Amino acid sequence: MQRCLHREIVATFAGSGICPLGEQLPLPGSHVLVELNLLGQFRLRLTGGGDIDLPSHKDRALLAILAAQPGVPQSRDKLAGVLWSDRGDTQARDSLKHALMHVRQSLAKVAPEPIAADRQTITLMPAAFSIDVVRFEDLLRAGTPEALEQAAALYTGDLLDGIAVRNPAFEDWLLAERQRLRRLAEEALTRLLSPALPARTRERAALQLSALDPLRDAPCRALMLIHADRGETAQALKLYEALRNRLHAELGIKPEGETAQLYESIRRRRDTPSPPQPEPSPASRPSIAVLPFENLSGDPEQRYFSDGITEDVITELSRNHGLFVIARNSSFQYRDQASDVNRVGRELGAHYVVEGSIRSMGPRIRIAVQLIDATSGSHLWAERFDRDLEALFDIQDEVVRAIVATISGEIEAAGIEKARRKRTDSLAAYDCFLRGLEHFNRGGSEDTVPGRDFFARAIEIDPGFARAHAFLAWALVEIFWTKMYSDREGAQEALATALQAAQRAVTLDSNDALCHWSLGFVHFARKSLDLAAHHFDLATKLNLNDAEGTARCSVLKVFAGKPEESLRSIARARILNPRQPNYCYDVEGLALYHLRRYEEAIKAFECMTAKQPYIHRYHAAACAQAGRLAEARASAQQSLALQPDFSLRVWSEWEPYAHHADLEHMREGLRKAGLPE
Repeated sequence: MQRCLHREIVATFAGSGICPLGEQLPLPGSHVLVELNLLGQFRLRLTGGGDIDLPSHKDRALLAILAAQPGVPQSRDKLAGVLWSDRGDTQARDSLKHALMHVRQSLAKVAPEPIAADRQTITLMPAAFSIDVVRFEDLLRAGTPEALEQAAALYTGDLLDGIAVRNPAFEDWLLAERQRLRRLAEEALTRLLSPALPARTRERAALQLSALDPLRDAPCRALMLIHADRGETAQALKLYEALRNRLHAELGIKPEGETAQLYESIRRRRDTPSPPQPEPSPASRPSIAVLPFENLSGDPEQRYFSDGITEDVITELSRNHGLFVIARNSSFQYRDQASDVNRVGRELGAHYVVEGSIRSMGPRIRIAVQLIDATSGSHLWAERFDRDLEALFDIQDEVVRAIVATISGEIEAAGIEKARRKRTDSLAAYDCFLRGLEHFNRGGSEDTVPGRDFFARAIEIDPGFARAHAFLAWALVEIFWTKMYSDREGAQEALATALQAAQRAVTLDSNDALCHWSLGFVHFARKSLDLAAHHFDLATKLNLNDAEGTARCSVLKVFAGKPEESLRSIARARILNPRQPNYCYDVEGLALYHLRRYEEAIKAFECMTAKQPYIHRYHAAACAQAGRLAEARASAQQSLALQPDFSLRVWSEWEPYAHHADLEHMREGLRKAGLPE
């Protein structure tokens, strides 16, 4: 075969960008029988079975070229030209025939035939194979952080690493493909260095990118920041110095200016002693003391249970970073005393006191709890829990979750009420925060801007107030949704500022679940559902007993196309906190709507006390789908009165549905209700 043909042959396989390793398209109803790994070390194995032996490098190279275009018939002449261009035509075709026979023999256990061939062409059947390079490119096209991480994990080395086939045409093809795939991997890893992603994700990406190219500045900067944030300044500085030495030795250049500036910033931070930070005091946050629960069972041996409940309440309340919880040793000194809550409050410096009692009644147990304002002596909340005694520790966990969820809500409400009575010009950062929270909890459109302003004022007073940043982000997202129809530029600006505020909140306190809820909510508004799910998951792990957080997860599940799971989340939130937040009815209504349970959805929307324009729209859509057109049009008009610039076109652009069918289902209801295009 003439050697001059080899460039044309290589171009056929490698000149079409993504096409050489294009999409894998399994046949309907088929399943993968063979796993083929081409990135890094070659590996061929049966799915669920052992490795398949294919020792010859040219046999492996032939299979790799066929896998470059699965399902596409490939010319025998061109295949022979790529692998045996140094031989005559007849000898090259014979060599191809023998290599194909070896490949088929290695796959003899696979049925139906995974490789089809006739006199002119050879085709690898895509339904039989799972090819790592194909999955790699599919994940890159998906482009989500999760997909990029999976793609990076697949890239374990260069294409066909270790394969040696001394043929100019094959070497040209392999070099071009290696360079293209490496470039794609580097681009994916660079995207995973985004500050919006978790430190662990950034660290893995930076280490892998540094291994691919030790002379890059970007991964070095990412690792320097990660170590500096952990307080490991010496390690951060060593990373820069190592990069500087490599660049000088190999290229005779210095690190980029941005990298040098980061080095100087970290060095100054190390050399400048930090001022001592005062310990948080009860005056800066609501403080609470949980007194030992009284054992009313008549059996002194049962006191362990009452003590256990008390200690668990203290532990779970301590997870709430917005509270200052008096330590167990301090509160347990009041055991078996007829305590005066005013005196307890004064002696312990507590704003609130929790008292409780436990009584066994045969197979049942009764736990009574009350929350008292230690200053005034007034009872803010009281509840009684009656449970079976069949599973003692399950009961304890359930009771603790319910107590903690309800107490946390009551303390927040009481704090808001106190802040309302204070003079506006003398409020501290926390007072501003609580006043903003009061507006936020009302949920009305007229409360969004005042809430934002109070949170911003709290940040002015204390820039390190993580929760103020978190709620500022929340308020800005509400403003984004309000402005998107009338002021597109202003809406985009609000969303960008919200992202900055939420990221700042997580930076200031990455252990506060609320900060992660906030950042997840911003990503939800940005239609980055994978990032939203990531931060919602982190928030859930940080506070498993957060009733409102559990309800927030249900929002994402609705828009991700999982309405049944959303309803289960709402049910769990109701167990944690029977005093359901206003917006939970909104989510419940949405889930019911997408389950086509329109009458139930209507009832849920009608339970809401504060109704933003979108609530009227959802109600209108549900009424329209239920055939209640007069009510649908009335609700549609109410929404337009609050948001006259609404249009279905803009709404469709920004509503964060994961699936087009769900978006069209809601759009259909809104259109039936008479909302404008």
